[in-house]
Amino acid sequence: LDKSGVFAVKAVKMEKIMNKDNKNAVKEPKIGMNELCLLLGSSPNSVRNYDAHQAINSRRKENGYRFYYFNDVQQAIKLKSLIRLGFSIEEAKSMCLTSSIDMVYHKFDSKADELQNEITSLTNQLNYLKSLQQDLKDLEALKGNFIIEQRPALYWLQCQSEDEIIKYKENQEMLRQWTQFFPFVESCPRLPIENLNEYSNAEMGLGLKEEFVKMLDFKDLSNCIYYPSTQCIKTVIKANV
Repeated sequence: LDKSGVFAVKAVKMEKIMNKDNKNAVKEPKIGMNELCLLLGSSPNSVRNYDAHQAINSRRKENGYRFYYFNDVQQAIKLKSLIRLGFSIEEAKSMCLTSSIDMVYHKFDSKADELQNEITSLTNQLNYLKSLQQDLKDLEALKGNFIIEQRPALYWLQCQSEDEIIKYKENQEMLRQWTQFFPFVESCPRLPIENLNEYSNAEMGLGLKEEFVKMLDFKDLSNCIYYPSTQCIKTVIKANV
């Protein structure tokens, strides 16, 4: 055989060897929808939602059923983990598909700031709830008694003028802002000390402790009255309801 003939024989032999190896190769298993849902702890609807956003690639069997490979499972686990951290499907998809470490880092950094703000807010709510519990414990002890206590500094928003609720536009705008922050904003009636010895209705208003102003990011307190911290008499009076 000439040189080209030798190469031709070798090429045929190599092709036979490769075909033999392919037959003996372990095929990657196909994972069905139910199996994927089991691995994710998710419902079929959630997986279909990933598919709809093209966040994972499903394939179809001849009977039309979806199937996946192990790479798809890894992708789906990453997606669900990121979604559990508060990212949207689109955000999670972009982070899984990108090759930019900087982009993912900045996404994580932004989410960390967001979670920290939520933690701060929840911590303040917890502390406020505990203060209400303490007030309830003090109720019985204060009936018919009084103590001298340091009242915190607060801002007071007038809601009533004589016998009518204030209807000025600027006050309504301020009122709308304040009412977004219950329970930190509280009902705070005001009764001038000169009226204590005669029958008089208290003026309706809302109170906001100074310590909460920064936390709630109040922008405008120009229409409010500021009362600095001072010593006050604290007691409990049964209301006639």
